[in-house]
Amino acid sequence: MDLIWHSLIGNLAVSALTISLWVHVKRHLGDRLLPIKTVIFGGLLGIGAVATMLLSIEIRPGVYFDLRSSLVGTAALFGGPTAAVLSLLPPLLFRLYLGGQGALAGSMALAASALMGLAGHFWFRGKAVRLWGVVLLSCGIAGFTLLSLQLIPDIASQSAWQTVAMPVCLLSFAATLVAGYFIVAASKEASEREIITTAFVQTPDFAYVKNRKSQFVAVNTTTATFNGFDEPGEMVGLTDFDITDAERARQLYAAEQDSMENRRSITDVEEMVTDANGEDRWYSTSKTALISHEGEVIGIAGVTRDITRDKQIAADLRESRNRLSYVMTEMADGIALFHKEGTLMFLNDRYRDLFPLTKAVRRPGMDLRDILQAVQDTGEQLGLPDDRRAWSDAAMDALKDGGNEQIQMFDGRWLNLRTRPTLEETAIVIVSDISDAKGMELDLRSTTEKLQHLSEVDALTDLPNRRTFDSVLSREIARTDRSGTPLSLLMIDVDKFKAYNDAYGHPAGDECLRTVGRCMKEAVNRPMDLAARYGGEEFAVVLPDTDEDGAYHIALTIAKRLRDENLPHGASEKGRVTVSIGVASYCEGQHQRTAIDLISRADQALYGAKAAGRDQVNGRIHPEAVEMARPKPPVRCRL
Repeated sequence: MDLIWHSLIGNLAVSALTISLWVHVKRHLGDRLLPIKTVIFGGLLGIGAVATMLLSIEIRPGVYFDLRSSLVGTAALFGGPTAAVLSLLPPLLFRLYLGGQGALAGSMALAASALMGLAGHFWFRGKAVRLWGVVLLSCGIAGFTLLSLQLIPDIASQSAWQTVAMPVCLLSFAATLVAGYFIVAASKEASEREIITTAFVQTPDFAYVKNRKSQFVAVNTTTATFNGFDEPGEMVGLTDFDITDAERARQLYAAEQDSMENRRSITDVEEMVTDANGEDRWYSTSKTALISHEGEVIGIAGVTRDITRDKQIAADLRESRNRLSYVMTEMADGIALFHKEGTLMFLNDRYRDLFPLTKAVRRPGMDLRDILQAVQDTGEQLGLPDDRRAWSDAAMDALKDGGNEQIQMFDGRWLNLRTRPTLEETAIVIVSDISDAKGMELDLRSTTEKLQHLSEVDALTDLPNRRTFDSVLSREIARTDRSGTPLSLLMIDVDKFKAYNDAYGHPAGDECLRTVGRCMKEAVNRPMDLAARYGGEEFAVVLPDTDEDGAYHIALTIAKRLRDENLPHGASEKGRVTVSIGVASYCEGQHQRTAIDLISRADQALYGAKAAGRDQVNGRIHPEAVEMARPKPPVRCRL
């Protein structure tokens, strides 16, 4: 029993030695091609497997026990098919050479170990092998080793199980686990070391390490290339005296020695250096002393950055700020920068001057709500709404959503406030004095209103003109046609007006027309009604929602008011100025209405009034014969 344990522990030592040897070989191989490393890995573990077989113990004639399967399975797991074949062939051939009763079982165990390792390899393809995969492989190899022992006669007995099977299985598990663990750990260490090395070599800054004598021990590619070397290794052993002028080298050497002597770091030291092309460039350098585990200073590490572009950007930024400050000071508009929560962050003098009554509170750090309260207290802004809280909330919302507002100041000035949010949770407020533009706008609006009035109103009578009449009548025709409400129209003509002009002159004729227009205005006083000059001595009245009886009553009222004016008219048999009136109506519920039809019917009624002797309404009733206060018989709507 002791002999078996001693032999297997010797196997375990050989396995560990083989793995250790591979770790060192791999470290020296460095960045060589992966296939080369795979071949060496598989071959080395195959030789190790044979070495374990040389230390195996023969329990029965032709039956040998060792830990060769552990190395074969490990090679397959970490190296793949190539490593599996290279590690499998040497021990397999050697076992077949030894022959004996256990040759078949031993060969099967080797092949099974390789297959289990390959299964794990393909499972982790493209990824690093994890420790739990090693544990599974260890269990698989130990289990299959136990199974293969059952195939050998006399080994499956209880006593043989205790003396042989249990040690073999346990140490097979341990050998595989130890081998896999060291390879995983070594791979992780190598990966981390490669990352650190790559980062050092490929960093765009100048990185370097010097020994206690300020000689370069390691430099990155950037440092080597800048100093004219093809490979970083060419600078190893050199000093600054070999790559720069003597004066600068002395300064660098003195600073580094002082840093190492006093264990002080050199931080962000800026200097300007003229490069090989004669251009001045700026560099920032930081260095720190390197201290060993024993507490001794063993060197210094440094990083130098080219900050020429940063210096230029900083200079451009200062110049831009100076220009911006000048422009903002001299510009005609006021500018203020608010945080979205309402804090005033920046303002120019023009912004403050545009608000003389609240100038004192408009300064950085003040809250917009306090500024608005001051505006309210001083009465600086006119036309503030009654709901001051809603006004203040709207101003705060504008900082987030933007807005445009025109306000009138206490002194008559008009200001335009444009608020524009930015991406930095701030809002820019631009204030412009638009008093002159506002005055021009108001003048233009007044002129526009006057022109519109002139285009819609008859200049002589101050009544709406023919254009307005046509528009209103067309609108009311459409509206009442939809609603089915009544609509009436009066067509009015001044009797013998040409004779009046000939007898009294055109100025008197104009005054006569103005009198007729005034009488119409006095009789037609509902907002919806329209009394208009139709043309020449003709007038018209549109009466929405008015039936024929109502229209007839208004017509009589107009005629009576004109008679009451008692304008003399010697050329008329009436002896005074009179009018003839035609009435036409659409009754309630009547549809398919048109302006042409209504005007035509009113004209026909007007002609009837004139034919009946003038001073008539529809030629049926003489106004003088009707008492206005007496109820009138209903007039039937003519369809």
